[in-house]
Amino acid sequence: MKRSHSKTDEFSSQSGEDSYTSSSKDCNAMVIGYADTQLVCTHNKCYNNVADIFKLYVFDFSEKKEKAENRDIRRLCRLTHLLIITAMVKDEPVNEFNESVSLINSSWENSDLMFLDEQNSKKKKKKKKKTKKDVEDTKIEDISEIKVKDKICSFLEKTEHTEEKSSNGVIKDLWPKEKMLILLNRIKEAVPTCDNLKYTSRLSKLDWNSISFDKYNGSECENMWKQIQEKIRCFRLLKEIITDAEMLLSEQSDSFYDSLKIHKHPEKPSQPLSSFMLFYMDSKDKIQKEYPGTSGAEVAKRVGELWKNINPKKLQKYKTKAQQLRKEYEEKLAKFYQNHPECIKKKEKKSKNKTLLGFERPKSAFQLYLQSNRETSNKNGKNLNDKEFLEKCKLEWKNMPECDKVTWIKSAQKEEEIYRENLKKYESEHPGFVPPTVKTIITKNEQHVLENCSGKPKKPPSNAYSLYSTLMLQSDSLKTIPSKERLTEISKKWKSLEESEKKIFVKQLQKLQDEYAEKYKKYLNSLSPQKRQEEEIKTKKKRKLEGNFSTKKVKEPEKPPTDPIELFRLKHENEWKKKCKTNIMDFTRKKWEKLKKSDKKEYIEELKQLNDEYELKFGEFIQHCPSDQVSYYLNKIVRHKQEVMRNTASYCLSSHPNKPCYVLRFKEVTLMLDCGLITQTVLNFLPLSLVPSARLNNLPSLIPRNCLDPRVEGELKECCGRVFVNSAPEFCPPLQKLVDYSEVNAILISNYTAMFALPFITEGTGFQGIVYMTEPTLQVGRFYLEELVKYIEQTPKPTLASHWKEVLHTLPSPLSDSLKPRSWQQIFSWESVLSSLAKVQTIGYDEKVDVYGTLKITPVSSGYCLGSSNWIINSDYEKIVYVSGSSTLTTHPRPIDQASLKNADVLILTGLTQTPAANPDTMLGELCMTAAVTLRNNGSVLIPCYPSGVVYDLFECLSTHLDSSGLSHIPMYFISPVSDVSLGYSNIFAEWLSQGKQNKIYLPEEPFPHAHLVKTGRLKPFKHIYDDGFCNDMRQPCVVFCGHPSLRIGDSVHFIELWGSNPLHTVIFTEPDYPYLDALAPFQPIAMRAVHCAIDTSLNFTQANKLIRELKPATLILPECYTQPPVTHPNRTELIIEQVTSDRKMLTINRGEVLTLPLKRRKLVVDLVADMAKQLLPSEIKPNVGLVTITGELKVKDNKFKIEMLKCKESDVPLKKMAIDSAENIKNCKYTWGSLNIEKFIKKLNEEGIRDVKLEQNANGSIIHLQDEDTLIQIEDDSTHICCASMEKGFRARLREILLNCLNQF
Repeated sequence: MKRSHSKTDEFSSQSGEDSYTSSSKDCNAMVIGYADTQLVCTHNKCYNNVADIFKLYVFDFSEKKEKAENRDIRRLCRLTHLLIITAMVKDEPVNEFNESVSLINSSWENSDLMFLDEQNSKKKKKKKKKTKKDVEDTKIEDISEIKVKDKICSFLEKTEHTEEKSSNGVIKDLWPKEKMLILLNRIKEAVPTCDNLKYTSRLSKLDWNSISFDKYNGSECENMWKQIQEKIRCFRLLKEIITDAEMLLSEQSDSFYDSLKIHKHPEKPSQPLSSFMLFYMDSKDKIQKEYPGTSGAEVAKRVGELWKNINPKKLQKYKTKAQQLRKEYEEKLAKFYQNHPECIKKKEKKSKNKTLLGFERPKSAFQLYLQSNRETSNKNGKNLNDKEFLEKCKLEWKNMPECDKVTWIKSAQKEEEIYRENLKKYESEHPGFVPPTVKTIITKNEQHVLENCSGKPKKPPSNAYSLYSTLMLQSDSLKTIPSKERLTEISKKWKSLEESEKKIFVKQLQKLQDEYAEKYKKYLNSLSPQKRQEEEIKTKKKRKLEGNFSTKKVKEPEKPPTDPIELFRLKHENEWKKKCKTNIMDFTRKKWEKLKKSDKKEYIEELKQLNDEYELKFGEFIQHCPSDQVSYYLNKIVRHKQEVMRNTASYCLSSHPNKPCYVLRFKEVTLMLDCGLITQTVLNFLPLSLVPSARLNNLPSLIPRNCLDPRVEGELKECCGRVFVNSAPEFCPPLQKLVDYSEVNAILISNYTAMFALPFITEGTGFQGIVYMTEPTLQVGRFYLEELVKYIEQTPKPTLASHWKEVLHTLPSPLSDSLKPRSWQQIFSWESVLSSLAKVQTIGYDEKVDVYGTLKITPVSSGYCLGSSNWIINSDYEKIVYVSGSSTLTTHPRPIDQASLKNADVLILTGLTQTPAANPDTMLGELCMTAAVTLRNNGSVLIPCYPSGVVYDLFECLSTHLDSSGLSHIPMYFISPVSDVSLGYSNIFAEWLSQGKQNKIYLPEEPFPHAHLVKTGRLKPFKHIYDDGFCNDMRQPCVVFCGHPSLRIGDSVHFIELWGSNPLHTVIFTEPDYPYLDALAPFQPIAMRAVHCAIDTSLNFTQANKLIRELKPATLILPECYTQPPVTHPNRTELIIEQVTSDRKMLTINRGEVLTLPLKRRKLVVDLVADMAKQLLPSEIKPNVGLVTITGELKVKDNKFKIEMLKCKESDVPLKKMAIDSAENIKNCKYTWGSLNIEKFIKKLNEEGIRDVKLEQNANGSIIHLQDEDTLIQIEDDSTHICCASMEKGFRARLREILLNCLNQF
């Protein structure tokens, strides 16, 4: 409640319904605010208490009682309630009010209104309507029982400093215009310059306390802004709204400021009721009596239904009454304006063009159609009201065929042309006339209709991404995503596509554009000469606009960091400057080491994203560059890639730790460590059977849901709920996008299982390096590759399925979960295998090979298989060890050499066991027992296997067990295209075998027993099942060793088809590469017994942890999956690689990731020539430590450093003494030193006539671009590189001389 003194001479009770006035002079005004009502009470004299005021108005009401209406009663009831409360707050007696309560109650009984107290107001908010019984209970009987004093007092305290506002939004305390403009400026300053948030979000983030000024606090500023914004459209940015508010508050627009104030004159008559409202007022009482407790909305609904079916005579009665009321209102209003001319609003009359200009504006196509229909309807005598008629015409227009719409659209076009001609004519006749802006009345949709009907072809999307977006929006895959998020989802999917996948859409787009060009040409030829000319002009305008856009100046994108640690530093550098007391880079590295793996991964992924974005932006930037600068900027992006490659050290190109492929960049040499091929992808394909299989051919085809591409039909087959691709199998090669294979200097192969992807890397990629491996790895690897190629080539598929990859997201699991199927490739040819193997250079254990004078590589035994090796990579002072596919078990290969692997700076570990919970010896024993039981039951045993490796141990163990079990008569068949060669070579590689196997050679005995088994006929090798010898020799029961372990290719497919329906037979899976249930999936249901005895002799986690503790590497790098329990054993926490000590760093890596090796170049080896070494006379500064100074010439070639003696330029005779005695000689000898002064160098270039010089700074130094000569000069702190493509002879030597003259000399 507020009390104020004013000189107002009126009394008003404003509740949004009515007003009364009376005159007085110098009176006290009492403002009472409660609920949604405000009362301003003034009176002729100062009454002693509130009760006196009340008596005055009750008396006034009693005189008007007979004429009183419901609203008068409501007003009096509210007034009574408020005055009672006011009296209670002022501690005045309320007994005097009782005399007038009976008068109110008597009037109340004849009314349907209720007394609004605080409790009833809350009920109103809950939308509960009181019945007449409830209304009677609310009569004022005992005023003294009203207990609201405490509530009112607390309410007054809260609202003491708030602004008062009436129920219809009137602002009582409006600020001066100047203050409001200051407020707008302060809000504008608080809004960021690059604001792109929507209005409500930005408003919620504003700090109103900082905006406050003068006497206005933050909440007052916020409230005033909310009052201003109510007059402005708010669905925009806050900055735009502020601009509109300033314009409306400016001197040219006082109407807005004035509109915030209420100028309604109390004597101005109210608007009359319409015919419907008169009917409503008469009907609602009856409805409420008939349906007690009905809400206001329901009453209005029932009245509306009665109004629709009202008697025409009764309707006319209400219309007449409404017209009479309207007439009376207009008379009163005219009289009011006559007495109060200042209240007349001056509005500019909207003049119609017809009255001013003499001709009408053109009508749109729909308006013409509407006009024609109206005339037809009037002729036919149809009586439809305007609303029904309009809705009917709208529906007809919407469903009208395009060919019918064209007629109306063309008519509208003609009208528009006539109007424009008339406008031009009028303008020429009236020179002072300013013509209005005329927009075309033909909408875009109507323009498309015209073009479609005239034969104009539809333009295809402008780029591949637009085409992809269009196709995705048409598909059903995004229907579950909210419409606002669909474009974001599409952009994410587009970014995740590989380049090969994007090229598919580029080709589709090119095809569409070619078709469009052809159709558009035909369309132009079909037009009349005038129309053709107009169309060509229109097309040229568009091209011109596009050309202007493409040639506009675009800022070169900012180069991202080349290292995740550098990105980490840039983000926190400002924050660390105060804390950092040492070198910022050392401080950053310490912080980086303390980061969690997940945080490091985020920085690596962010850097990857930044580099991708930089390349895309740079590509756009190149398109806008002048042609003479393109080569410079192309070289720049190449240099950026080289910097990234130079600063990083290890790349992971494979997702399978047992099929590894890493790229190591060290000392400016690029090494690839293994090139494993992920062959598990073949499990998604149907088996290639040697004999046509009716069962496989008759499998039902699967067509994905919502797939409209007919080319997918026949590519997918379904078997027992699993989907397979009906095509030749495909394989997943190493990731190609991350590394350019042409930059790889050497490939180091650990074992024959890690070289299957070699033809993919060396053939057709520009690879020019050398492949290093041991002799057994080369020969056995050749067997593996030959077998793989021949298996696939002997059962060719007539068609190649590829369209299923485009609908991958609609396919069921596990096919839909496949890793990057678009990157899968068909198997290489045998010619490619031979070509890749020709690049191999064999190397023996402990043999050191020099790589470009920088690194030395050495293979040492890993103990896994014949010829398998771990690699040691040495520089002068650093040591990197690569351990892959190692074993500490005693089998046929030479044991692991651990001593050579100790104390490495970096240890890269991969190729641990794939069966961590299984013991190889246990599995081998179970295999022998299972085979013996099957053979005793007159069943045969099938063992799918590789042609080398563990199979040698299987021959030995199984034959021994069968002999001891009395089954020595059972034959064993070894079927493979390389079976005889594999058995022969295994006995030749004696020096690569274990000591026990080597000792047998000197007895003399053959190291492996399978040679004896072949001689005695127990083991019979065959190349194919269709060999004549095998067909004649085959007898059952037997044991068959054959390929391929995946059961998708090779002879094993035939045996599964042959024996699968017989439960006596058994198939035993020994290779851990393929899950046996997935391998058997396309043959289900199968009666044949299946046993999984996976034998993996690789290091298990216990052995690996022990090995790491013994080797003591400074840094350990391993796949991330080794730091968490395997998926098959999630609760076995011991099956991980442990972090033993805090001193040892452990870094993890995944497919597609890049790791920086924590190696810092500390020292380099420099050779001295013999003559200089002879003349050195070191001085002993402490025991066993000497010191000598050297003056000589440092030469670098092939990464080797050499210091030679200085030579005089004139005599060219070497100086024999380090202290030169001859002063003349020293004057003639000039040697350069120090860093290059760039300003001096550019000045010298200008003096030599080389003026087109462009200087640019980068992270490593500066780049000078000589545009006319097409030359780049990279200047760093310790080196200068000149890349010269100039055709001028001797230009490079000329530049060198200029550069040397700018250096310091002595």
